Amino acid sequence: MTAIEIALAACCVVMSSRALRASNPAFAGRGGRMRGPASQSTIGRMAVLEKDSLGRYRFQVDEGGVTPQATAAAGHFDISMQNGVCAPYGEPGVSYWDPAGLASDIDADIFRQYRKAELKHGRICMLGVLGLVAQHTWRFKPFFDQNTDNFQQSPSGIGAAAAGTPSAAYLGLLILIAGYIELNASDDGREPGDFGDPFRFARSYGLDFDGGDDVAQWKNFELNHGRLAMIGFLGAVMAECATGLDAVDQWRWFGPAVRRTTAIILFPQEAVGDLESFRMST
Repeated sequence: MTAIEIALAACCVVMSSRALRASNPAFAGRGGRMRGPASQSTIGRMAVLEKDSLGRYRFQVDEGGVTPQATAAAGHFDISMQNGVCAPYGEPGVSYWDPAGLASDIDADIFRQYRKAELKHGRICMLGVLGLVAQHTWRFKPFFDQNTDNFQQSPSGIGAAAAGTPSAAYLGLLILIAGYIELNASDDGREPGDFGDPFRFARSYGLDFDGGDDVAQWKNFELNHGRLAMIGFLGAVMAECATGLDAVDQWRWFGPAVRRTTAIILFPQEAVGDLESFRMST
């Protein structure tokens, strides 16, 4: 844990507390960053968001038959009705968390670009965090040379992509694969980030999105996991740059790192020792 991570965590806590305060009905109208939906009187009849017996949100269309998708197509776009609006920092159809004001006065097309970027970054970071953790204890042999153990010599963490390491060349291969996917996969005419299910994961897990399973719930799962992974990847890489420890060792040395960081921010009169000097003797 470095001083930079502590500062970032403090900023997140401050922003979160402001958003939570604004979500309280007692502060209605004061939370400038908690955006509310457009007035229903201006968009006509809309779908009513209700909870089913399992506590899941579902749209019940009123007699006018106007759905959120239809209102968006007609130019009445309501961000609070989109996937990813989750408690405690938002409520579907009521408010959503926007501390930076990025969603202010945007239309459905701009929101689609934002959502595509969020999903893409979230998916990459979920894979990235998985890789940062897995490579601490597990390595595989290079695809083109199964008789070498070069990957065992590569460092863990983001350092595995550094120039001069045996694994660095594979970074270029990953970029080529990503470029191929970008050129050949498209979500045009679908929801943002929807490239189908070519590996039949939904069927493997026994999900039936045309039946009783709620696809919106699984979209929220992906968005929230992706958001957490983006923060986790950023924190792990920054901590590695500051300490030289990979994602697993950062937690193993968490106690000494906190004590050393505390010593640094208290303006010591003498040089602060390394992590080893802050280990508590047993």
